[in-house]
Amino acid sequence: MASPNSSIMIQKTGGGNINIANIHSYSSTHNPNAPNLTRKTSLGTLRPNSSDDKIRALSLDTVSGSESARNSSYTIRINDTKANREKAFPSNYIRTTKYTILTFLPKNLFEQFRRVSNFYFLMIMILQLIPEITPLIPITSILPLAFVLAISAIKEAIEDHGRYKADQKNNMEQFKVIREGQLQTIFSQNIEVGEIVYIANGQHFPADLILLSSSNDDGICYVETANLDGETNLKIRKALDSTSVLQEVDELSQLKGVIQCETPNERLYRFNGRLLIESHNSSNHGLKDKERMLYSLNHTMFLQRGAQLRNTKYCYGVCVYAGVDTKLFLNQQPPPSKFSTVERLLNKFVFFIFGAQLTICFICAVISSVWEAQFGNIAWYVGAPEFSVPLYGVRNFFTYFVLYNTMIPISLWVTLEIVKVGQSRFMQWDEFMGAGPNGDGETAMKCKTSNLNEDLGRIQHIFSDKTGTLTENVMSFCKCSVRMDVFDEKLNPGSIAAAIDYPTTSEEQSEYIRSFMRVLALCHTVVTEVDSETNEITYQSQSPDETALVDTARNNGFVFVKRKADEIMIREQGMSTTYGLLAILEFSSMRRRMSVIVRTLDGRIKLLTKGADIVMMEKLSEGPGERKVKDETLKQLKLFSREGYRTLVLAERELSIDEFNDWKVAFHQANTALDNREEKVENVCKLIERDLTLLGCTAIEDKLQDQVPETIHYFLESGIQLWVLTGDKQETAINIGYSSRLLNPSMDLITINADSSEMCGDLLKQSLDKVTSQAHSTFQEFGLVIDGHSLSFALHDHPQEFLTLGKHCRSVICCRVTPLQKALVVRVVKQGEQKISLAIGDGANDVSMLVEAHVGVGIFGKEGTQAARASDYAIYQFKYLQRLLCIHGRFSYIRVAGLVQYSFYKNLCFTLGLFWFSIFNGYSGQTLYDAWIITFYNIVFTSIPPLLYGIFEKDLNSSVIEQHPQVYRSLQAGRLFTQRSFSIWLLDGLWHSIVVYFGSHLIFETEILKASGVTADIWTFGFLASTIAVVLVNLRMAIELKTWNVLHMVGIIGSILCYFLLLLFRSVWTPPETTYGILFELLTEPVFWFAFVLLPILALLPDFAIKYYWIQYFPSDWQILREKYRRKDLVEFKIGSMETFERPH
Repeated sequence: MASPNSSIMIQKTGGGNINIANIHSYSSTHNPNAPNLTRKTSLGTLRPNSSDDKIRALSLDTVSGSESARNSSYTIRINDTKANREKAFPSNYIRTTKYTILTFLPKNLFEQFRRVSNFYFLMIMILQLIPEITPLIPITSILPLAFVLAISAIKEAIEDHGRYKADQKNNMEQFKVIREGQLQTIFSQNIEVGEIVYIANGQHFPADLILLSSSNDDGICYVETANLDGETNLKIRKALDSTSVLQEVDELSQLKGVIQCETPNERLYRFNGRLLIESHNSSNHGLKDKERMLYSLNHTMFLQRGAQLRNTKYCYGVCVYAGVDTKLFLNQQPPPSKFSTVERLLNKFVFFIFGAQLTICFICAVISSVWEAQFGNIAWYVGAPEFSVPLYGVRNFFTYFVLYNTMIPISLWVTLEIVKVGQSRFMQWDEFMGAGPNGDGETAMKCKTSNLNEDLGRIQHIFSDKTGTLTENVMSFCKCSVRMDVFDEKLNPGSIAAAIDYPTTSEEQSEYIRSFMRVLALCHTVVTEVDSETNEITYQSQSPDETALVDTARNNGFVFVKRKADEIMIREQGMSTTYGLLAILEFSSMRRRMSVIVRTLDGRIKLLTKGADIVMMEKLSEGPGERKVKDETLKQLKLFSREGYRTLVLAERELSIDEFNDWKVAFHQANTALDNREEKVENVCKLIERDLTLLGCTAIEDKLQDQVPETIHYFLESGIQLWVLTGDKQETAINIGYSSRLLNPSMDLITINADSSEMCGDLLKQSLDKVTSQAHSTFQEFGLVIDGHSLSFALHDHPQEFLTLGKHCRSVICCRVTPLQKALVVRVVKQGEQKISLAIGDGANDVSMLVEAHVGVGIFGKEGTQAARASDYAIYQFKYLQRLLCIHGRFSYIRVAGLVQYSFYKNLCFTLGLFWFSIFNGYSGQTLYDAWIITFYNIVFTSIPPLLYGIFEKDLNSSVIEQHPQVYRSLQAGRLFTQRSFSIWLLDGLWHSIVVYFGSHLIFETEILKASGVTADIWTFGFLASTIAVVLVNLRMAIELKTWNVLHMVGIIGSILCYFLLLLFRSVWTPPETTYGILFELLTEPVFWFAFVLLPILALLPDFAIKYYWIQYFPSDWQILREKYRRKDLVEFKIGSMETFERPH
């Protein structure tokens, strides 16, 4: 239990990531001979010259702070529900659904009609409701549009119902809160801000809470944040000393105070606030009535909603953020929308077709006006005109606009959505991309979005993190240097501790080794778990590096045993030792170092620090003999880096009592600030982290993941340029580059290390001249390595030179980069080269890079799932990226490109028949096709074959693609879906429409007689033309297929049969004056069968001829490979058959 004489607990996180623990009269408790740092007063224990005297007896106005602070912060009263309700804080009810029962229909329709395509067909439907305009019955637009809207609405409803069930589960979970002096059980949704909540072990926190007390005497509890960031390691949360003693409900119900904290935000790992505890009747509280005390609040006592209480019987917390204000809810916002390049180009083609449709409508309207003016009086049989000639043309414009609306396929977007979902499911079901041996659902890759499937098949740049992405992120302590002495723990475990007692080791060096081991054992955030049966200690940490360091300390006799709020217990070479924990200055990506301030048994105060060499070397002391140690350590760091090890520098410094006390005052002032707290605290930290004594450095090995070299080599052969962005030192990054085959010995390696912008620009220009001069004369390959300092100059002052140089290099390594620089590199390359980029990483520091790239791929790492959650696709190992891109991505691009272009082709083939018919009907706007055929053409007769094509089409076997990376290169330029390819499909549709219409027209030129002796009418002509069109477009899909299966055959034949079933329905059900019996009359006419066979052959003959010509004389790579492996399989089949035949019985 914390001492009642403890002074103010001051803690900090965020930018500075500093955690000041209780500073108390440790010396009087643990060492009577130690100098006393504190003095007794009636108000508690204070240190000399402290500003703490001014902290007590503060008014609420002081807590509220300035006007700006009041406007930018929350003020919450503990156990004062009435006052809090007046401030209209949100309830704890959570609703993540998009709709309610009342809003589903209007809101869903509103969202669907925001799509340009749906709005277009809505306008068509409205025009069809005007009898004077429409040549068709309204059902031709109402039914297809209703079908599309219904499919999308059902999908939305299913997804939203799942969210509703999850919301209900969370809102109706029961918790205990303190109300009216006792614990009452209520639903989670009824918890209010300012109430004190009781949490039992294993429960998830229902709201964002401030920890008040726990079942542990020191106010510590353990939480797991897997629901927030995917990290399963336990984290420590510590209550204030003044509230940790409140264990009874009666005491907690009497607690009165004011919490002022920052307004709700989405930053999971930051919380800044302060607590003013007012009068309290408990003597354990250490305060007299009407006394007040101000405390700093931060993330170390903050319990996020969704986190779980672990290894703690219970805890109490006061609710500060509820419902929509909680950090979990604020982090559930959807990621920024990304659209594939195919989708962007598709939108352009839609506008082109729409423009062509308007043009055709205008031409037909003008010609209809001219025809009416010249022949209207002569053609008495069409009736007297209802409008004037100009108005007649205007009316006909809208008539043709309705008639030609099928030029844009209404079913395309629904088909695309279904196809992409199907492709995503096949990715997730791929047993070769599962983390486990069976690739089951628990370890399968995750598709967070299906919008970008086709872009996976056209990646040209990959930006990759190193640690945890290319490497396993399983750390193994290998070597270290202690004051110029090198130890190899990989070959000789325990050699560090053994050196302490070597006869040749001086007493001074032995003490340095002990100090080195103490830094490993004390300077960390590792949490211990003790097995109740074996008493074996296991370590958990957010970073695998820290676990490796603490394990090494244990292997050398310095065992980390336990951590409390104000002390750390270790065993030094068999002897139990307790160090007073005065401060923890936590590691962050900006600080790149971590420090602890401890008090030793003899009362000395020491600062222990570890961090990156680039930061630590600037903070070392320049005392006598230190220059030699520093230079030698730098050499050893370089050697370790060349071997591919991750390195850290360790140092210490002894502090005087006065220096520490003065620093504490400055820190307290910074730590209680609500505005710019991180910046202020970081500046204070710099005051004490200086003049350090260098102890040595460590070397930790992080092995490459399985098949990383082979995967990188495959990507390079596929024409993908790979950039590795890492925070490691240059030597380490280069070593990993060679071992991963990103670099090769024959490659000319260019390194850019500059101290100024001018120097960086000169180096870039020199390197660029060298590369361009040799590019035309030799086949020399280049690799580029640039450090973070030079990269900042290159990105801001010389982006074009940097981009051009990187473009000429086979691979690029950027080392010592920050998370922000990773995103900037991706942005510069993406915008400069206009090529599709992919970023892959495993940590929170990679999130900005993943979001910036066209496609973000996260890896389920050992440091959590932040990257996987923010990504578009998530996998378990880097090697699976090869299959994701070169198999699934390649197939998806081929399928989507073919599906989109075929959809426009089939509609153009069908719709242009109406245009040709206008030439022969005086441009009157008369339709040729039956309204029911127009209605079902897109949603039944021609929808299934392209849908199956988009899900199952394959040009090559997967095993062939894995053996030949060059086949991926052929798709990177996007030649399957370009203006040229789209135009070819449109010309094909134009040719087929000409054959369908004019072929049918020539047959009807002699006026076919029906079996009854009556001359064939327009509907007979129309049914013949529509029959040929439906059969033709389905057979055209058969030509396009490269892999046949039963589903494709059923889809094509079934679509044609559905058409004839509709004809049968129309022949039997409809009145005799329109289409009654028309199917039976057509089937009895020989000319129908003649056209049924001849016209599709005539239309498809050029397609066959052109395909044969290109395959025979200009084959693509995939066509050659397919022919090669087909022949190989055929030869092997023949040989196998012969052996079977010749085998004696």
